[in-house]
Amino acid sequence: MGPGGNSTAYSTPLVTNRSDSSTRT
Repeated sequence: MGPGGNSTAYSTPLVTNRSDSSTRT
């Protein structure tokens, strides 16, 4: 519960941000 959790947390916001940008456009 350290690098794995951080990796998942970073990956989730990255993907969500990309989706938000696409929806906005």
